[in-house]
Amino acid sequence: MASEQEIIGAGWAFPPRFNADRNQTVMANGVDDINQSLYILFTTELGERVMQPDYGSALKRMVFESVDEHFKAYMRMVLVRSIALYEARIQPLSIEFAPDEVVEGRYLMLLDYVVLSTRRRNNFVFPFYLNT
Repeated sequence: MASEQEIIGAGWAFPPRFNADRNQTVMANGVDDINQSLYILFTTELGERVMQPDYGSALKRMVFESVDEHFKAYMRMVLVRSIALYEARIQPLSIEFAPDEVVEGRYLMLLDYVVLSTRRRNNFVFPFYLNT
């Protein structure tokens, strides 16, 4: 039976770092690679990549918005589109926003998804900061 790494794949860990003992880059495998890819996707501003202007999300542009149902619906639409275009290994099931009880002005974006190649459910929690 194939391992999760063989099915999902592997990529450079983010942020890039090196293992001095082995003289090689540190790799992210399986679901960790997917979660790191999602982090990069969500923290990249639309238009930031010259050759891929559609890569990224509009999260940084939304920092001054109030979190209401319109905001949540718009962000779900934007994030589902970004995931469909640039993280084809997963299918989003739900995206929810919850205020963080510990840090004022921080919301937690809760993404539940299925890895298409393994049919396993996973989740990704992304902190989103608002200017309050």
